Amino acid sequence: MSIVSTPGFASSAGYFEQRAVRARDENERQRLLEVADFYRSLARIAPALPHGFKLNGSMPVNTRQQRWEARAEECRVLAEHFKDPHCRQQLAKLAETYDKLAGNRRDN
Repeated sequence: MSIVSTPGFASSAGYFEQRAVRARDENERQRLLEVADFYRSLARIAPALPHGFKLNGSMPVNTRQQRWEARAEECRVLAEHFKDPHCRQQLAKLAETYDKLAGNRRDN
């Protein structure tokens, strides 16, 4: 299975499914599959990113924890662009999952 390079929820789901295949342990695999499931559900709600949404082109992150933290923040920012409350809720849950993968706990 190859990862689609087009930005969007479906390609992100594919990325995390690939990561789950290579996961080192069952807990990591389950978390990655949970993230992939969230992206699949978002892709059903919004097949494309919101009009006007641009990837910010920020510097790449170096550690695994930094990557998860960056993805969590990306989800929170994306949620602000959506009007559909279900989609916003899904993105918030996805951000929480990323925070767990990063080992962070957010108190909202």
